[in-house]
Amino acid sequence: AWAFGKRKRVDFQGAQADGLAGLACVGHPAGMNLYFPALVLLGIAAFIENRCSTPGLRPEDPKADRAFRLLGRSAFAVWLGLLAWGFVRGPWWVPVSAAVGSLAANALVLRTGVKPWWPGLSMGLALAGLAAASWVLSRQ
Repeated sequence: AWAFGKRKRVDFQGAQADGLAGLACVGHPAGMNLYFPALVLLGIAAFIENRCSTPGLRPEDPKADRAFRLLGRSAFAVWLGLLAWGFVRGPWWVPVSAAVGSLAANALVLRTGVKPWWPGLSMGLALAGLAAASWVLSRQ
């Protein structure tokens, strides 16, 4: 249930509080606060892994390259799953806004140009995004 109002607003834990006019989600778990950042982190990690397809942009060590590829593809799979989960569990505009935010973040990353430190950044973002996604899903 969603509450629109100027006098009262319901926070994510269900307690009523006086506040500014706005939209508050009644009954959503606290883990939904990380839904948007998780999708953005996972999207950037998957995007960087996809863009670094040439051997010069991938880690030289075979084990690091395998971890880079595995984390990037896992990030994309979890990104798709979390997006679908958002459509099932909440209003349609939440996953749509998270997908648009993820695409905007990817455009900003693309605008900076390819950097040699992208694989390390991608692996770090994938780990952070996977941790945030597991937090969101465990708090449902």
